[in-house]
Formats: sequence, C-alpha cells, structure tokens
Amino acid sequence: MNYSLEIFADYHQFYLMDGEEQADYPSEITELDCSNMAKIAPYIVAVYTTRNTTVPVNVRISNSDPGINFDLWDHIVECSIAVPSGRLVVLGCTDYLPEAQRLEMLSGTYQARICYGNLDTISVNCLDGTDHYAVDLWQGQMQKLQVIKQWENAPYL
Repeated sequence: MNYSLEIFADYHQFYLMDGEEQADYPSEITELDCSNMAKIAPYIVAVYTTRNTTVPVNVRISNSDPGINFDLWDHIVECSIAVPSGRLVVLGCTDYLPEAQRLEMLSGTYQARICYGNLDTISVNCLDGTDHYAVDLWQGQMQKLQVIKQWENAPYL
C-alpha cells in the first residue's frame, strides 16, 4: 500500500503513531534528537523536518523490507513502531487527532525507514523548498532508532 500525503509540519515535525494507544508526544527534544531528525517513544515516531509548513510525505506499507537507494536521500533513519490497533495515524503536531489520516494495516510491530530528500533546498525562513519525506514500514522486531545516513547540515552537528 502506498499513500501520498501532505502533512502540515508545524514546529518542524510530524508524527507517526498508533491510532488507539495513548502515545506520549516527545516534549523534550535534545541536540541528539535534532541531529538524528527523529525521536521515538512508545507507539509514536516524531519526524523532524527542515520546513515549517506543509510537506509531502509518502508512506509505503510492505510485506518485507523494500530496500533503498541511498543516493536518492540526504538523511535516513531506521527505528520501529508498535501499531497494535492496526491503524497508523500520520499527522502534524498541531493537527486535530480525531480528524487525522488513518492508514489501515495489520496490527503488530513495524520496522520504519524514514528518508529525507532535498534538504538543502530550504529557504532562510524555512517556508519554501522542495524537501520531501518517505516512510517505509514492514513488519519486524522492535529496534532502537539509528541513523543510517547522516545529513551533513543537520542541526547541532
């Protein structure tokens, strides 16, 4: 399943979260989180963006690891997320949760690969650019967040 979304990344972030579990939004963001451009907590992944406005996000749910072309992306993070409800919510941090987009999937634990593209195209005011984001999800085991490819201009490097 493939979903092309437009998400309002207010405060430079959007979330992937289970549709029913009570997820604690990450309130403390460290320099390492900014450098990683993501943070995980139970039932939620916070994705940090370079633009502070609506961004394109492609979400692909697969049966297995779909692979990746590292040359196409500036920054890549892998982690996992539990989705026991079988509904993944994708929303900006100021979106109204009951009205947020819900993606149907099998319940379980998913590997997540978050890819960040065209990050160097962002204007000084962080409102214009052609940055885009892709999220690949496939069933797997819980794992810690790890940066697979580091964007050299990530904050706090």
